[in-house]
Amino acid sequence: MDAERWQKIERVFHAALQAEPSLRATILEDSCAGDELLRRQVEALLAHREKAGTFLETPAFATAKQTSGSEKPPSTSGGAARFGVGAAVAQYRVLAEIGAGGMGIVYKAEDTKLGRLVALKFLPETLATDASALERFQREARAASALNHPNICTIYDIAEYQGHPFIAMEYLDGRTLGEHILGCTLDGDEISKLGIQIAEALSAAHSKGVVHRDVKPGNIVATVTGPVKVLDFGLAKLIGSQGGNALTKSLTETHAVAGTLPYMSPEQLRG
Repeated sequence: MDAERWQKIERVFHAALQAEPSLRATILEDSCAGDELLRRQVEALLAHREKAGTFLETPAFATAKQTSGSEKPPSTSGGAARFGVGAAVAQYRVLAEIGAGGMGIVYKAEDTKLGRLVALKFLPETLATDASALERFQREARAASALNHPNICTIYDIAEYQGHPFIAMEYLDGRTLGEHILGCTLDGDEISKLGIQIAEALSAAHSKGVVHRDVKPGNIVATVTGPVKVLDFGLAKLIGSQGGNALTKSLTETHAVAGTLPYMSPEQLRG
């Protein structure tokens, strides 16, 4: 796929994405002008945008906003459990709500048994009741937890509390790479150090048969203590025997378009 074709796909995709859903068919018809392959490629990206956004794609790092309240049974908002500051969730004590969205809620919490900070990510109730989505959620967590590397966000546990599935993972105090780049001027040595850490993280994942497939500035955190952390393996692909009997197992649907358009390779776009 040449650069001109790629740019055309991206241009039509963004035009359709920004339009009202009721107008998208008209925009695609006008923009594709009889190019059925182009239309199918853009429609696949739009469908992925609507359905894929996996739970693990919500970064769990310190942009925390404080919430008020005392320990009480969870309420739900947007289909995910909500807990007040100080609430006990299994062995964890909620300290703050980091963020919430369509794919769940993330909390900063303390592991009261091990005395460390963690991030708790709760699966939305709408997905928790879907057997296939829950299985995928669990496979995603297992894929990430198999990776032990200083430049990869660590998964500590996958559990359930009062019927709400969640992942306990490393709490990252820092900024996304995109925010980090915008907030400072980096010299050549600093850029090289960042690149080496990211490459080492991906190399470690590949050695375990895990291909990330959504590497982008928003999925990389520059921590305040120095190390860069790659996170969000929700769109990862397992290659080899790690995923079960099949030689190749994707954590997304077979032939689904996986990734974020501006950072996707042509191979990813073709599914």
